[in-house]
Amino acid sequence: MVGPFVDVTDGFTLEEAITVTNLTESLFKNIGAALPADLAANGTFDTDTGWTKGTNWQIDNGNNNLADQSSAAASDLSQTPATALVEGHAYEVVFTITNRTTGAIVCKIGGTSGTSRSTNATFTEIIIAGSGALIEFTADGTWDGELDTVTYELSHIERTPSTNDMVFADGGTYYKLLSVTDTIILGDLSLVFEDVSDLLPRREEFEVISASQYDFLYGTDGSVIADAVWNEAKSGHVTAGTFGELGHLIIASGVVETSGSNSSTQVQTNLSEATNDHYDVMTILFTSGAEAGQSRLITGYVGATGVVSWNAALSGTPADDVTFVILSAGTTADAVWDEILTGSSHNISTSAGKRLRQIEETFVHASGTIATVTDGHTFTLDSGAVDTGDYYAGDRLQIIEGTGAGQTRIIVGYTSGRVATLDSDFVTNPDTASLYAIDAADVHVGVSDSDLAGGFVAVYTNTTTITLDAAAVATGDYYVGELIIFTHGTGAGQAREITAYTSGRVVTMSPALTTALDTTTTWHIQAVVSIPEIVLEMWDEAMAETTGAPAITGSMRLFMQWWAGLSRNKMLQTATTSTLRNDADDGDLATSTVSDNGTTFTRGEWST
Repeated sequence: MVGPFVDVTDGFTLEEAITVTNLTESLFKNIGAALPADLAANGTFDTDTGWTKGTNWQIDNGNNNLADQSSAAASDLSQTPATALVEGHAYEVVFTITNRTTGAIVCKIGGTSGTSRSTNATFTEIIIAGSGALIEFTADGTWDGELDTVTYELSHIERTPSTNDMVFADGGTYYKLLSVTDTIILGDLSLVFEDVSDLLPRREEFEVISASQYDFLYGTDGSVIADAVWNEAKSGHVTAGTFGELGHLIIASGVVETSGSNSSTQVQTNLSEATNDHYDVMTILFTSGAEAGQSRLITGYVGATGVVSWNAALSGTPADDVTFVILSAGTTADAVWDEILTGSSHNISTSAGKRLRQIEETFVHASGTIATVTDGHTFTLDSGAVDTGDYYAGDRLQIIEGTGAGQTRIIVGYTSGRVATLDSDFVTNPDTASLYAIDAADVHVGVSDSDLAGGFVAVYTNTTTITLDAAAVATGDYYVGELIIFTHGTGAGQAREITAYTSGRVVTMSPALTTALDTTTTWHIQAVVSIPEIVLEMWDEAMAETTGAPAITGSMRLFMQWWAGLSRNKMLQTATTSTLRNDADDGDLATSTVSDNGTTFTRGEWST
């Protein structure tokens, strides 16, 4: 709506009968920035610069300050304005043609052609810019003429309204009718109306939008927007965490149909899917009726009848025409497996959640990401681990994901700074993106029950002298006489007697090593029992009664038991047999045959 219009004669009388044919209408497109009056570079052709010359074009040839062709050719003279052309805006172009004898030339703005010119004159044209970036002068193949001064600038569009363009409303105000095909006017628009004979000039500012945009923005009850949202096809809307992604969880929807077999565990539906068991392990969720909000795991589907059955009874039998949706199989499964196991939310006695939590607490003591890699056997763990010294000593560190995955080592040292020292180097070191888990080790950490300490070689000096790490006691002579065994890393498999030990943890060994060690080598110190202690232990061991004559390959223990029985137990002797009785004299232990021919007495081998 524009107006009110005022009569030019007195300046206040409202004009209610505009003669449209006398009215000049100027349109100005606002692009939000000031532009220079003349956009042309070297529009006067004083030098051979600023323009891209097509076939046979030449500029300022012989200092003539003109642009022409050396011979006729269908080609362009063009330039890209320093200030970019704006598609849909009007530009006023002024140019002069001189010395034209044949052919025609056309000016183009952004690809939009003006009028073909074939006479000598100065021309002014208003051209609506297209999507291109150039101003061009295109000569036909017979052009013989010259271009003189060229200027072009952002302009307005002047036009005379059509007879039905202005419709009187009241009080000098009119409806301005716009054509649905006149897309040039979309956007910020200024209209200037002039009629020098009848009206005072008037300027109006508008934001012109399309009818569909208007309906979308200003629908009376918001129904246009709502319908557009809810009627949008779900395909393509897969951004994680959005409602669009949520729509893909609904596989199908339908209603309950009348059937005598409907019950709290199955219903006949209007589903058209013909494949049996198509919806098995998916979830049916009822969205209306008395069972609205109840969901069950689908255990069967009959394609011929649309009958759906599920795993557990509903509160009742769904009525006819009750609506439902079928959710993808992953919705229930993902919810179960992604549930966080905590004591506060999963603590129901004998429940699967509590059992899983108890199993996890029993076997997985901690998990997280490696925070720092010091070397192949020393790592700092993240906050998923407890910060108490020795807390995980003896447990097993596993790399469960990322670099180094699949490797395990025993934790032989652990500090309050969450630094774990392992019993040997990893073959492939994990990194700070690797995931770890700490669980209870199913092996004894030590080499034997006589282990006194274990750790890594801190310094290798020579084949008889090394320095141990902080896992060893820092007291002089503490390990003298004990056995040091090298179990992993360089030089593994060697064992030596400790002949000297200092408070600086320096070990002197004998005999000399055959293979050098390094800082990857792990050590264990074992207590050595002396020979006298071993002898006393042997002689003080209680004797057990023999069970019979031992085989010739029997152990010393068995033979000593046999000899004790022969020297102590009762023996029966007949003319042909010797019999050894047991200590209680209620059974035979062994027998041997005897014979005497008057010359030789023979006793046979004892047998049990």
